[in-house]
Amino acid sequence: MSDLVIAEPNSKDFVYSLSLYSHLLEDEVVDYLRETYRILRADGIMYMTFFCIEYVELGRRWTFQHRRGNAYVESARYPEAAVAYHEAFMTELAANCGFREVTIADRGNTQSELVARK
Repeated sequence: MSDLVIAEPNSKDFVYSLSLYSHLLEDEVVDYLRETYRILRADGIMYMTFFCIEYVELGRRWTFQHRRGNAYVESARYPEAAVAYHEAFMTELAANCGFREVTIADRGNTQSELVARK
């Protein structure tokens, strides 16, 4: 278990992060999702963006050709520079952390949105 503590338990109605998850490897993604769940009140909403490998146009700016567990990383030397995950992995991970109503939306060749309710 991580020592990540962002706020008091059940203290937030809404937690969002823009582009944070696009720089987190698998262990950190798990830590942040668990912490987000912990600090949200019942029915609280999480909104976050990340690179969803199914929706990123590969071959131009992004290749995500290197693997680190479930993560696809742009640079083997600097893996946290840009990280992508499969839609099913992120959906299942959020559900395993306790979230419900988990949805992922493609934002048109940029980072995708993951929205979930506690």
